[in-house]
Amino acid sequence: MHVQRICGFIQNLNARILREGILRAMVLTIVASNKKLIQYIMSGKAYRLHIRNNCASLLLLLLSWLITSEASAQFGPFTTDSITLVGDEVYFTYHFKGNVSKEEMKLRSHYYLDHELDPYSGGFIENTTDSMKCRVVDYLEIEANMLNVFGMYMTYEMLFVFNEGSCDLTISGIRFMEKSLFERQEETVRDLYFTKYTGKEMMVEKSYHQLFKKDPSTRITNKAVDRFNKIVRGLRIYFVD
Repeated sequence: MHVQRICGFIQNLNARILREGILRAMVLTIVASNKKLIQYIMSGKAYRLHIRNNCASLLLLLLSWLITSEASAQFGPFTTDSITLVGDEVYFTYHFKGNVSKEEMKLRSHYYLDHELDPYSGGFIENTTDSMKCRVVDYLEIEANMLNVFGMYMTYEMLFVFNEGSCDLTISGIRFMEKSLFERQEETVRDLYFTKYTGKEMMVEKSYHQLFKKDPSTRITNKAVDRFNKIVRGLRIYFVD
């Protein structure tokens, strides 16, 4: 019985993924349809230098990438200018509505966490009939080039509360640690007491600073919010037949 339900769920999921792929193709088609306009814009000095076509092609490719990647990153319920602060803790909450039972919602949440979330590490803290809570560690790559890598590890907790046809998600307990410090801590069982930044310090007060990095707190906050939006988008697909 469970095998049949899971197979049917995967078939429906594949159909929804296909529809999302079609939507992405439509965006690319809209951009491609303006190729002549782009070439016209590039027809000044570029024409005289005999690189008009190359420039137009490059610009077209760049616009396509920017539109699809930015739309994907920014689409979601959370924004950096509306972060909820309760006491000293940052919270992100979202109410999912679906057309499946409470048991099915929990089953699908488990599937998403096991197969789609893809964190650095994670584990369950609580798991009851009506709810489950897990702690997750993600690696956020802020900048990478030949000279250095600027990254941050983010730890947070996700609480799922299940009802018939709905689920409430709360993300809290957000902590940040610099890449090099986190990886040194991972190498030993001793607590090295490295500095951790709370969600409030990083995302609201913007108190994290790094030499030669412009506004690092904002950049890290943007990556964190993008990650939470991606989680919500992923779960939405699983909660609807």
